[in-house]
Amino acid sequence: MSVFLSALLLLILPTVALLPRRRVDDNSPPGPTGLPFLGNLLDLTRDAPWKTYKRWGERYGSGSVCTFRIIGRVVLVINTLQDCRELLEKRPHIYSDRPKVEMLSKMGWDFNLVFIPYQDERFQKYRRAIVRGIGSASNATVRPTVSERCNVLLQALLKTPGAFETHLRDYMGSVLLQHVFGFTDYSEHRSFIHDTVVPAIEGMTGSAFWGAQILFAFPWLGKIPSWVPGMSFLKTAQEQLLLAKKILNEPVDQVKEQMQRQEPMNPSWAQELLSAENAGDASNSLSEGEVREITSSVITGGIDTTTSALKTIVLAMLLHPEFQKRAQDEIDAVTGGDRLPDFDDSAQLVYVTAICKEALRWSPPLPVASHSTSSADVYQGYRIQKDAAVAVNLWAMSRDTKSFKDPEEFLPDRYLEESADPDSLSVSWGFGRRSCPGRNLAESMLLLAAARILAVYNIGNKRTPDGKEVKVHPEFVSQGILLQPKSFQCSFVPRSHEARLLIERLGS
Repeated sequence: MSVFLSALLLLILPTVALLPRRRVDDNSPPGPTGLPFLGNLLDLTRDAPWKTYKRWGERYGSGSVCTFRIIGRVVLVINTLQDCRELLEKRPHIYSDRPKVEMLSKMGWDFNLVFIPYQDERFQKYRRAIVRGIGSASNATVRPTVSERCNVLLQALLKTPGAFETHLRDYMGSVLLQHVFGFTDYSEHRSFIHDTVVPAIEGMTGSAFWGAQILFAFPWLGKIPSWVPGMSFLKTAQEQLLLAKKILNEPVDQVKEQMQRQEPMNPSWAQELLSAENAGDASNSLSEGEVREITSSVITGGIDTTTSALKTIVLAMLLHPEFQKRAQDEIDAVTGGDRLPDFDDSAQLVYVTAICKEALRWSPPLPVASHSTSSADVYQGYRIQKDAAVAVNLWAMSRDTKSFKDPEEFLPDRYLEESADPDSLSVSWGFGRRSCPGRNLAESMLLLAAARILAVYNIGNKRTPDGKEVKVHPEFVSQGILLQPKSFQCSFVPRSHEARLLIERLGS
């Protein structure tokens, strides 16, 4: 990083003196004092900035809102659920925009609903389409796919339990590929997930940070060749652009080819959207380009976050066998112990549902949500600037002792108490008009996978060849904007001979 910064400073320092001096607004929310030009850039840790945001909120804003500056950009930090309600829920016309990030455009990610500006007509159109297409957990076309792919997950855990993290990702990826594009043979398309989608997500979440800050302050740097020292982030953007184009084009191209050849094909959401366009259906008026952007938004938005949540559930069950046993007793009482739980059992799986909710709170996959202000505002007597970036610190809300007793502990029972605040239970899904449109599907996939795994497996410590248990300690790592458990080892052992037979029969 020192070589990178040195080369970069040689390019930009001659122009710093020419930048207009920005007046510090004394009436903005309090925050840390930054360096000239850089602001608080060097105060942020790349590993877990949400912890820094929480600390600043406690020090400067009594745990509430605070501001900092990073290379000329003002960032408002929201650390509490109450402030989220007041700003994101009650003033959505101001706080529903997204910061403009030139680096994401260079990487080809400006197609994604997550980054589309609130005022862009595509935002509401895409969001409505996604809610109709995947947003309903009761969608009759989604449930059979989820159930089928969940059974494949159970079989994979029996054959190669050591690769459980890969199997969890395959579960998520196969559901989305089958429902969105009709790709039922996952083995033929698995490389699309692992070699295209996953590297694209990792590059977007990991590489965009520094490049985004640099191009915000010095947009002209985007015109410099990527081989110039200090400009390696532009080369990364070019590589990521190729992956983004593959995500946009390859799956929809395959669906289009099948439709044009009038081949027998599995029904899919993409086929439905393309057919509506070809038929001139005004109620679903989406161009082919819009279909590509919508379906790509779903594929890139739902895999790593939900996989992270499933890994957290597995980790929690490994660390808390007493909670695992309690969940298994509940499942057995519902199913009789001779079948797998299904969607219709969800209402009776109260404790398993609590485990899923607590996993999302204990380790929120997206600890910070990014918004921006579309106009100036006044809050608690402070002036909020127009075009300020807004960091919604979901991780800090998950650690709020006013909402959660012993927040660092994994305690599913907190969701069974009548005093639980329903809004505090859903902080991981975001707020306002930027909340996750696929939440219902994601929650149903989490619940079904957790219930079926616990119905037939005991999750325990892996043993070494000489019989010693491999102890696991909870440790979470960040990859860009994603938070997930650090890779760990565990065992998946069928609970009984009957459970093993039940798993084996799934493949017949």
